[in-house]
Amino acid sequence: MPIESYIAPLVFSLTTLKIFVTYWSCEGHCSRDGLWIRIPQVWFHCRSLAHVRLLHDWLSQQWIQKKISVPWVVMLTHAGLTLDTGFCLQPELNFHPEATLPMLQHDALHLGQALAPGLVAQAGEMMAKHLHFPG
Repeated sequence: MPIESYIAPLVFSLTTLKIFVTYWSCEGHCSRDGLWIRIPQVWFHCRSLAHVRLLHDWLSQQWIQKKISVPWVVMLTHAGLTLDTGFCLQPELNFHPEATLPMLQHDALHLGQALAPGLVAQAGEMMAKHLHFPG
């Protein structure tokens, strides 16, 4: 199944880092009367929870810096019929019912463009803060 155009840059960016393995995505869909059918999201595996935390922290910064219209979060999920645990990157809409599909698709495009360089920079900052090498 092809990756939809509004979510493709985010899937590509996650995959490019080689620490996340994506396995499902959706650019989001609404019914004709504007009700949500599915929100934009990317499902992925990751071997290290430190990488998931790094992604979560970077997403929080994007929201605080007002670079996205609603907060995006990493949720725990599953991988179908297997016992494998997965993660889902998606917008948090509980406190943002005003969000529209075009707003969220714009967010997904921004995240796709900014994620790889942003996460690499955030990892460097985290390492400098938490790893102290004797000098």
